[in-house]
Amino acid sequence: MRLRFKLCLATLILQFRLLSACVAGVTSPPEPTPTPQPLIDLTVKDLQGEPASLSDLRGEVVLVNFWASWCSPCREEMPLLQTFYQAHHSKGFTLLAINVSEDPEEVAAFIEEQAYTFPVWSDPPEIL
Repeated sequence: MRLRFKLCLATLILQFRLLSACVAGVTSPPEPTPTPQPLIDLTVKDLQGEPASLSDLRGEVVLVNFWASWCSPCREEMPLLQTFYQAHHSKGFTLLAINVSEDPEEVAAFIEEQAYTFPVWSDPPEIL
């Protein structure tokens, strides 16, 4: 009987030590994620030459994609982005494609030719 008592006591001590080791690193609950900082407002022009600002899209989920028609990876991803945009636009998602350093008229022709429907803004050379 005494041996059985010693084994139970040893088992309890071992379990207590293992439990103590498991919780030793947990001293307090994790800190909450900090509140995001306000967006930097970006203002360029749309393909019609009108000023366009990122703040105009406040309240929507916005994916900003910088691209160029001469960039082959950009051209490859555009159909996928169009498909995603069509599937999620009604749920408050906007894909904002900002063309980098190309003539807005050429960009407009490319967008029309490909039948993309997401908003496209123009970043002429030396703006951003």
